[in-house]
This record gives sequence, C-alpha cells and structure tokens, in this order.
Amino acid sequence: MMGSFRRWWYAEDGRRDLRLDFLRGYAVFAMVCDHVAGISWFSPFTGGNRFVTSAAEGFVLLAGLVLGMVYGPRIARDGWLAAADPILRRAAVLYGVTVGLTLVFVGLFQFTDLRLWLDRAYGLGLTDPVELVVGTLTLHFVYHGTDILLLYCVLIAVSPLLLLALSRGRWPLVLASSWLVWLAHQFYPAQVAIPWTVTNAYYFPVAGWQVIFVSALIVGFYREDAARFFRKLPAGVWLGVFSVGLAVLIVIQRAHDTGRLAPWPILGPMAGDLYYQVFDKRSVAIGRLVATVIVAGFTYALATVVWVPLKRALGWLLLPLGFSSLRAYGTHLLLIVAVYNLDPLAALYDRSRTGNTVLQIVTVGLTLAVIVAWKRLERGLGVDVGAAMLPSLLPHQRRRVLIGAASGLLLVLAATTVLVAGPVRASRSADPTDLAVDAGLLRYVPQDAAPDRPLTVLLVLHDADTTGPEAARPLLVPASQNGWAIIAPTLAYGDWSDPEQVVEGMLVHLPLLRDLVQPGEAWGDRAIGERVLVLGEGRGAHAAVAFALFYPESTDAIATIGPAPCVVPSTAQLATPEAPALPFPYGVEDLEQYVGDELETAELRAVAVWMGLLPDDAVAATCPWGALAGRPPRERADLFLTLLRRAGARAEVSEYPDSGSDERAREDAVRFLSSEAGPASPS
Repeated sequence: MMGSFRRWWYAEDGRRDLRLDFLRGYAVFAMVCDHVAGISWFSPFTGGNRFVTSAAEGFVLLAGLVLGMVYGPRIARDGWLAAADPILRRAAVLYGVTVGLTLVFVGLFQFTDLRLWLDRAYGLGLTDPVELVVGTLTLHFVYHGTDILLLYCVLIAVSPLLLLALSRGRWPLVLASSWLVWLAHQFYPAQVAIPWTVTNAYYFPVAGWQVIFVSALIVGFYREDAARFFRKLPAGVWLGVFSVGLAVLIVIQRAHDTGRLAPWPILGPMAGDLYYQVFDKRSVAIGRLVATVIVAGFTYALATVVWVPLKRALGWLLLPLGFSSLRAYGTHLLLIVAVYNLDPLAALYDRSRTGNTVLQIVTVGLTLAVIVAWKRLERGLGVDVGAAMLPSLLPHQRRRVLIGAASGLLLVLAATTVLVAGPVRASRSADPTDLAVDAGLLRYVPQDAAPDRPLTVLLVLHDADTTGPEAARPLLVPASQNGWAIIAPTLAYGDWSDPEQVVEGMLVHLPLLRDLVQPGEAWGDRAIGERVLVLGEGRGAHAAVAFALFYPESTDAIATIGPAPCVVPSTAQLATPEAPALPFPYGVEDLEQYVGDELETAELRAVAVWMGLLPDDAVAATCPWGALAGRPPRERADLFLTLLRRAGARAEVSEYPDSGSDERAREDAVRFLSSEAGPASPS
C-alpha cells in the first residue's frame, strides 16, 4: 500500500524544483481570485484575503527562497559579480513594470470613466500631476495593486548585498539585522519607513515584509543544510505536523469570525482587537509569520507527497503561472479592468458566490491565455522579453563599476526628489481641506484650533452611494465654527440584507475606525480627545450605532440620519421579554467575543444619542433580519432609545416625513452634537 503512495511522491533529479514553480503559480492564482470581486467558491482554498496569512506572503517567501537557491551556487562557482549582474537587471525590469503599471492606472483613473479594480472613491492619494509623475519615477507613489511590485523591486535590488554577506558566512548578522528591523517596525512603524514613505503602499511596508524575504533567502542560500535537517523526518511526517498546525489556524479563524473564541482557554483574550494585532497583515505581525511558515510547510510537504496527482490535475494551470509569475501578476491587473467593464460580466460582481466564481475563472483564464500566447510569440520570434535584454556589466569585470552605477542611480533619484518633488509639495495650497483628501479619506483640522487643547474629533460615516469626503464637505463650516477636527473615511459596505456580511463588514470596519480617531502620526503632535463625536447617514448610521456599542468608552455622542437601528441594545440588566439579549448583529449579548469585554449598562450612560428618521426606500432603511424585522422605523427607534434611557443615557429622536429634509436633519444633528461636546475650543 505504502509503495503505491510512494509513486505519487516528487522525484528529485537535481534540476529545477518544479514544486516551487507549482506553489508560485498557486500564489498567483490565489492573488488573482482574491483581487476579483468578493467571496467565491474558491475562497476556502485561497483565503479570500480574510485568512491569517495570504498568497502575498507566499509570493514574497518563494521569491527569497528561489533567489538564494539559484544564486548561492552561482556565487560559489563564478563569483559575486556573476550573481549581482542578472539580479540587478531583474530589479531594473521590476522598476519598469512598477512605474509603467502605475502610470497606466493613473491615466485610466484621470482620463477615462472605466471601472477600475479598486473603487474610484479611494482616489489617487495625490492631486498635483507633477508631483504624481515625479513620485512615480522615484518610487514615492504607486497605484493600488502595484505596491507589492514596489516591495519586490526594493527587495531584489538590495539582495546582491545580502548575498555578498552570506557568501562570506555572515548569515547570523544578516538574519539578526532583518529581525531587528522587523521588531522596530512593530513598535515604531513611522520611524522605520524603509527606504522611505510611499503613497498608497499601505499594505506592504518594506520594513515589515523584508523579514519573510530575507529569512527565506538565507534558507535558500544554505539549501543543502536545510535539506539535511528536514530529511531527518519523512515528508509524510512533516505533512502531518503542518496539517495539524493548519487545522489549528483554521479553527482559530473560524472561531473568531463566528464569535466563539472568547470562552477558549489561553486563546480567549484574542477574541477582541488582539486577534487583529497578532495577525496584522500590514506589519506582518508575529502570528502572521507563524501562520505563513505553517502554510508554506504544509503546501510544500503536500506537493512532495502527492506530486503526481497534483501535477496531473492542476499542473497545466499552475506551472505556466509559476514560470511567468511577474508577467501573470501584471497582466491580471489590466485584465481586471477589462472584465469589470464588460457589462455581462460586471453584472455578476458580488451578486453571489457563483457569480464571483465565474468572474474569477474568466480572469484567471484570460491571464493564462495571455502568458501562454506571449511565450509562444517569444519562441516564434526568438526573443526573450525580460531582464536578459538589458545590457550586462559583466564585460567590465570591475565591481566598482557596478557599485558606482547603483550609487549614481540612487543619487539621481535623491536629487530629483529634492529638486523637483520638494518644491512641488511646498507649493501646494495650505488650505487644510485641500490637503485632507487622501485615497478616499478626508481629514480636517481647523487652522485656528488651540494647539494646547485636545482636539474634539467628529467621525463622519457616509451612506452607501457617497464617499467619506463627499459626506464630510457640508460639515466643514460647522466643524470650523465648533473647533472640531473631522475624519471621514470611505468604507466598502457589504450586503445589508445578509447578516453574515454585516458582521464580517463591521468586524473589519470598526477596529479601523477606532484606529483613525486615536492619537498617532496622522494627527502629528496634536492631542486627541479621549471621546469622539460620530455622525452617520444611511449605512453610516448603522455603523455609527455599532461603533458606540462596541466602543462606548471612546464615544461622546452619536447622531444618525436616515434609518432606524436594527440592533437591540439589551444587556443582561436591560433585557425584557420584548427586548431580549441577542447576539450581534441582532443584539449586543456577545460583544465580549469581539472586543474582549461585555457591554456594561453603566458604559452606555455616558453616550448621548440623537436619531433623525428620514423617509427612505433603500434596503439599509429596513430591517430584513433580527428581532426588529418588519417593524416600522419609529417603533425600532423608540425601542432602541428606551433601552438607552433606562441605562441613563440621553437619547432623542426626530422625524422628517417630507422628502428633501436631509439638510435640515443634518443641521439638527450638528446642533445636538454641539450641545453634547460643549463650547468650541478658544483659538
């Protein structure tokens, strides 16, 4: 029996390790699926960008591993320059792809009305065209999606120096330096911005992500030593070990997402914000690193043990994607635009899991077709479009030529940034409302706000058919009069009629909203008040209510415009037969599972609530689920506010039966918030 299974194992022949190409192709496949539409039938296998690690970590890990495996022996055989030359030419290609794709998407954003793969509401992040072009050329600006290419470009560019150190046996120094940079980034991310701060590169800061690449590079460089260690146990045993680890990760993630993690021993405290901190993607937190190692070990062991059936079933798809991973990634970004602008396909977007699956199949299929056709065209022409086309430095046989060229390039980039980008940035308007709009986020601080007093922050939450900046603009004048700062993000709301999507969306949005109103680099040296004001309209009204219930200790007052709430705020002390204690999103009974603490009645006493009810036929104005389903808006509002009053909170409701009353309701909401916030700070 065991003999028949052994026939499935990967047969090593000393040549290229096809398992790595297969896994790299799988990473590309997963990234394409996770970038197209939402949850699909592929999501359990790709992670759907919601798991504790993602394909991006795998992509970076494989890049470092393969680089060490390929160029370690080359350095030993032909010297360091023989390895540095092709690597730097590869970095030059990555630079060209990053800059080219960024400029293409900027052009599509500015000069067309096409649907792009990221909602236009997120904006470009820069408004000055000169600064935008200069920032792109100096790698200070990327478009959403080309950020990981910039990360890859930087890592490849510095890898010759890392390989030089490894070739001299300095791997402990390289490893320790990498992990120290990572550790510093966990605590001081703003101060450890390596090599510099990049607009729109939010999810892939080099200082955090480099630890995956560098650690894998070292393992690849010392491949034989690593192989001897892992051969101490059969591949089947390693598969069993990593399978257990993967199962634990899946159970933790599912328990957290369904609110069942809090009662667990040891892991229970992770039910709140700690879960997001431990598995944070942007900083590559420690939990994410552990998860990446487990998933990488599992997939490699699986590809080893069942290679023959895997290759037979999926090799036709994943191997071509793996052989041309960079080309496939860049191609899919452009193909997403095509798919989203073909009406029959665009109509499937986020309509159902099946519709999303169809979109992903089409995009993956087109990506595969393009790279296969591209390779055939290259073979027909006898040309390999890539790093090999760039001139080599090897004929000079002088290391100082290579170092001088790299140094000169860095000097030109720095000089260009100082001489051109600096004056452009300084010449922009000093109006804070102009400077505030950044990638769908408006941040406003009154110019005459007293510097020695904490700012009162107004968090503005928009409706489904507007953006954060659009919702906040009518509030800039009253905010200035009251001495308030404004923070207005743009949120991607899910389907309100599906309570599971409501919970998933709230669990993503609410921690982010709380982070936005905390002191930090974005606010500079300004002190921020401990409690914030919240104003929500439409879908934002539901988010405002949830924010106050999740974080009453951070909420001074909320005002909602439009719908009545669907949640019953019954704590154990407030519950009645008519208003029982229910789990979120129907109630607040299990909030401990999401934030780590039960909602106490005393905490609601300090929160003031005003509701302005507008006539609205939108789905978000109704309650399609829960204990309040089917009840009229005023009845829902009265029940909600009655419970808050019993807790000692100040609660008011106003009805606006006439259509077109939005502006009047907004004025009343501001008046209420102003009365709760107190007088404006003196200038």
